[in-house]
Amino acid sequence: MSFVSGTTDTEAAQKFLEVLQNDFRNLSLETKKKYPQIKESRVTNASRNSMAVSIHY
Repeated sequence: MSFVSGTTDTEAAQKFLEVLQNDFRNLSLETKKKYPQIKESRVTNASRNSMAVSIHY
């Protein structure tokens, strides 16, 4: 499977992963801008998780 002629499968896979990662980053940024409460919820849950872990020790 080659996206650009003359590339190997490994090169094509690396390029595909780069494009995919870039798309996920852009999606993440758009989501954070459109729904800031998601970021707040993530921070709150992370705090709860760290507190829960410290209780178990």
